[in-house]
Amino acid sequence: MLNLPIKILDTRLTDPEFEPRYTGMLSAAFDVRAALETPAEVPPGGSLWIGFGFQAALPEVLGASVVAKRLELRAADLIDGEYLGEWGANFLNLGGEPVVVAPLEVVASIVLLPRIQAELVPVDSLAGA
Repeated sequence: MLNLPIKILDTRLTDPEFEPRYTGMLSAAFDVRAALETPAEVPPGGSLWIGFGFQAALPEVLGASVVAKRLELRAADLIDGEYLGEWGANFLNLGGEPVVVAPLEVVASIVLLPRIQAELVPVDSLAGA
């Protein structure tokens, strides 16, 4: 298993009930919580950046993908290895009603991904296209 150093910014996350964690031995993603002090409302068509209350130093071979856990909200963010700030995501409300996010609510899952870079080569046409 890979070790991922994290620095807790929100002391509430030191409680085992609230810490970022995998929910099972076969989980591909770990759950993270909204590091909010008070409930926050995301209006229809609106968005809100929500921090997860920690920083992490990704090894150079990894990136991280964030996926929202709430059906009413969408979040699809990528965290690169160079980023050392608080981890979080921008959540978009695509529904017709306001969505309230509670403090310490599980709002997303994070999947660690291998980082692969390709050399982008311009061509005049693509095979099979």
